[in-house]
Amino acid sequence: MTIATNIPLHKILSEARRSHSMTQSALAKEVKCKQSAISMMERGKEDALAWSKIESIAKIFDLNIEAFAPKSKVPIAQRALTGDSTPRTFCPIFDCPANIPYVVNGKLYALPRAIANPADKYCAYCGELLEKTCPECGADITAEAACCKSCGTPYIATPTEIPEGLENWAQSQRQNMKDLGM
Repeated sequence: MTIATNIPLHKILSEARRSHSMTQSALAKEVKCKQSAISMMERGKEDALAWSKIESIAKIFDLNIEAFAPKSKVPIAQRALTGDSTPRTFCPIFDCPANIPYVVNGKLYALPRAIANPADKYCAYCGELLEKTCPECGADITAEAACCKSCGTPYIATPTEIPEGLENWAQSQRQNMKDLGM
């Protein structure tokens, strides 16, 4: 269904959700994001969701929203935080050599290494399917960071069993990667 562009997109999406008798929580579950992100978007903070999530919502309600499409499909808030609108991909496997382990305040994280060709679908190191969005909020990834700039969730989940002496373990992993020429 084509929609009028004189009405703000957040109002159109909110009304469509209500007319389908769908709760914000149910919609969030359907598009794999948080209910709070849906709420913020419906209150006018459209950059609370990645454009890909807004497109998913429009598809659910059979709405044509191309007239609202931003020139860059990276959320405005994210472009402002990173200063970069180049989409990135990362390997979601913690111990893949594509990811650099490190420790901050006693917590283990993995910094995704920049993928040489963002068009690649599979990790060159382990063959895993590459990720393009935050696993929690679905925001596009545009900066080299371990955690999402939108919601703070680490891109790569840490293993459930972490060795004693985190910093020593992370350092040995980095040394192994260096020895392999990475």
